[in-house]
Formats: sequence, structure tokens, C-alpha cells
Amino acid sequence: MNIEDLKHLSWEFSVLQKAVTFKNLSSASLHVRLSQPQLSRIIAKLETSLGLSLLDRSAKRQSSWTPQARKLAEIYLQHQRRFEEDLQSLHQDTQTKTLRVAILEGFVHIAVRYAQEIMRQAKLEFLEIDVHDLNKLEELFLNENYDVIMTARMPSRKKYKYVRSLGWQMLVQFESGPEQVLSSFEYYSEGLAKKDNQIVVSNSLEFRRQWLEKRGGTGSLPSQILPEKPQAKKIYEVMIVAHEKISQSLWSTIEKVGPQVL
Repeated sequence: MNIEDLKHLSWEFSVLQKAVTFKNLSSASLHVRLSQPQLSRIIAKLETSLGLSLLDRSAKRQSSWTPQARKLAEIYLQHQRRFEEDLQSLHQDTQTKTLRVAILEGFVHIAVRYAQEIMRQAKLEFLEIDVHDLNKLEELFLNENYDVIMTARMPSRKKYKYVRSLGWQMLVQFESGPEQVLSSFEYYSEGLAKKDNQIVVSNSLEFRRQWLEKRGGTGSLPSQILPEKPQAKKIYEVMIVAHEKISQSLWSTIEKVGPQVL
């Protein structure tokens, strides 16, 4: 069977794909806007061209579809889906001129290098990068306010197609003063505050760093991003996560940029 000889049967394949969703030839003809004789001729043409039996004509009253017919219809449907996905991706490739990114404050140093390379290689016209704490970052990403996030936790249980690991980060502990210094996420989400301590809460990593390093206190600060997983109690994987609505070519650029900036 020569595949080239089957290209002219695209319309017939589309008719079959719609028809097999109904019980038999008779009921299918009522829904595909073809008379039963017309539909029968189309099926016969496919059978002759493919050398397959698509109708079980052994039934006394009405012919039913064979397993080969249903399998062929599924193959055609998958082909159509791939075509539509490729067409959508092609359209997105021509439209991708902007990118909205959200990051945690501790990733600013690497985000700057990432942003420069992505903007240059993807030839973006507009790039927006905002800093949020972990809870707000996840909320905005799930609401699709951002295309890409740089984070230390998967935003949901959903399995994302576009994910790239950047390395590992550990928490460096400070215990040199009476105040307990916490991030907003630690205070409101993880409940780390101790009643007997004076408590300082800030969503600014730089503020907490200055307080702990210059004034002292009890708290933790994230380390630089490490290429290999360290032997430590509190470690987090750093990753880039993107919505599937961005184009494949843009994601390929983001993946390619990684090794250049780490």
C-alpha cells in the first residue's frame, strides 16, 4: 500500500471518523448528512483502497463497524489532533513577542542573566519580571497572570509539560539574637513563629538578610543555587515552570539558555 496514493482520501477518512461514533451505517448516515447509499460507497472506496474490511456485513439486518474501522478512525483522529496542535504552535511562534515572568526574590541574581539571554535569543519585544513571595507567586501563576515562574515548589499537583530544574538551594540557619526573623510565607503559611520570641516578619529577603547578618536574630536565609543536591536538612529544588500556552520554540529557548547562565 503506497501512502502517497492515500492522500486524496482525506475527506473519506474524515467521514469514517464521524460515522464510527454511531452504532451502524444506517444511524451514521442520519448524522453525517449523507444518504445511506452515499455513505456505503465511501466506505467501500476506503475498503478497496486500504484492503481492509470496515463493515461487518454478516448481520442479517444492519451492518456494524469492524474493529479495524474503529482503529482506523482513531488513527485519523490522532493525526488531526497533532495537526491542530502543530498549527496552533506555529501560530504562537509567530505571535510570541512578550513574556511575563514571576520569581522569588532569592532568584534575582540568576533571573537577570536568564532574562537577558531569553530576550536576546527569542527576540522578545517586551519582558516583564515581578518578584513575589511563594504563595502569591503560585496564586498568580495558576490564574495565568504569568507565563513562567522561577520557584522552589511546584505550584500545584498538576503534571506540567514545561519544567526545568535549575539546581538546589538550602536554608542557612542564624541563631545569634533574641528576635525571630521570618518571611511572610514562614509566618502565615508554615506557622514557625514561637510565642516566647519577639517576632520580625518581612516579605523582603534583603531586609531579613540585613537584619540577621548585621543585627542578629534567629531565622534562615536561602543559599546560592547549587548545581548538585547538598547534604542538608532543609533543601529545595529550584525550577522553572511554564504554562503550555507558550510556544514550543520559546520553551526550547528557555531550556537552552539554562546551561549558559548556571
